[in-house]
Amino acid sequence: MGYFLFVDESGHDRREAPYMVLAGIIVEDRNIWNLIQAIRRAEEVFFGMRITKGELELKGKKLLKRDRCTGKWHNSIVILGNYAIFSPSKMMEAIMSERNSKKPGIADYVVSHRRHKECFLDEIDRLIDWKPFEKLLRKKLSRVVNAVGNPAYAPLPMFKILLLQRWYNLSDAAVEECLYDRLSFVRFVGLSLDHDEVPDSSTICRFRQSLLEKNVLKRLLDKLNHQLQRRGLLVREGAIVDASVITSSRRPLKVIDILPEDREEDDDEASDVTISYSDDADAAWLRKGNRAYYGYKVHAATDSRDGFLLGGHVTPANRSDTQEFVDILDEIGPMPGGRIYADKGYSSQLNRHVLQARRLADGIMHKAARNRALNPAEKAANRQVSSVRSKVERAFGTLKRSYGFFRTRYLGVAKVELEFLLNAMAFNLKKAVLKAGC
Repeated sequence: MGYFLFVDESGHDRREAPYMVLAGIIVEDRNIWNLIQAIRRAEEVFFGMRITKGELELKGKKLLKRDRCTGKWHNSIVILGNYAIFSPSKMMEAIMSERNSKKPGIADYVVSHRRHKECFLDEIDRLIDWKPFEKLLRKKLSRVVNAVGNPAYAPLPMFKILLLQRWYNLSDAAVEECLYDRLSFVRFVGLSLDHDEVPDSSTICRFRQSLLEKNVLKRLLDKLNHQLQRRGLLVREGAIVDASVITSSRRPLKVIDILPEDREEDDDEASDVTISYSDDADAAWLRKGNRAYYGYKVHAATDSRDGFLLGGHVTPANRSDTQEFVDILDEIGPMPGGRIYADKGYSSQLNRHVLQARRLADGIMHKAARNRALNPAEKAANRQVSSVRSKVERAFGTLKRSYGFFRTRYLGVAKVELEFLLNAMAFNLKKAVLKAGC
């Protein structure tokens, strides 16, 4: 059973003219008491006192008096007929801070008791404790209402939607469509089939942008890795450092457009020339072997045992690997005594001194110099390092093959790094489920 609550106004006595319904909402009987308590709390917030009684009619003109309304909320009241209505943004902030409901409905109960084949999304939910992620997201984002007063979506379901995009290679519009009809997606995100609205593609895009502005993704990756480490799935015996080139999604060529002159104009001036460059200004050229690439370079590190991604960052493609070695060590924070593996591109005296100063074992491959060939011991050490480095190569190969990260989705170093960090978390989650064998 439900109740229809409405605002009516006729301007006449009810015996002479019927009431005119101006607005109304439907409230289920189980939620009516929650609504009453929310309205009472809103009254105390807006007016500093309780003003409604069951037998009295609330008159808006009286509420507008200065002595009945606190100065803080005096301009937040709108008159509708003789009734006082709170402004939409303040009313929603006082009554409801999120769109996502906490209580399941009838449809949720029916679906939960329906037999279904479990997928890896259900296994991830059993394996991961999402409370630390939710706590960090709520602290950093502090999202309550938007500009028009609509309550914000809870940050954890929105974060899970971004992970779904990585696993299934979906755009914002495609993942929105899937949330309407794929029960596995709805179950993993935690939406209610009865009450919750599905966030649209623009909302998903704005949430992703807010994560970028708050710079929170690296901390989320660290929390995930620490949780996997506590469960014994991630063992940090050492790290493997490497880089991989990701091509840009924009055309790299410089285009020169020459506007022809009008034949009827007798003008000796030169034709107008318009020069346009790539939309992706942060991307750069790099030549590897006989091929040239236009895009970015991902500098990342994995653990030396299982190949979990520990961290990384993105630079233009022409950035040298040697110069990024120290920054990667600062990001992953290896424990003293561990071994750091890297290929010949990181071979330099500075990098070896950094490993020695941090009490880390040197696993950088040796590089032959001019007029100096490698001795048998250095060749044997390189072969041993190459057998370990295959794990980071598999990680990059999986990101490019299964997650579509051979080509960027977005423009700019910051957004490409956001894409990499989301892919890294999705990669580690799926790898942890496979290793745990839930």
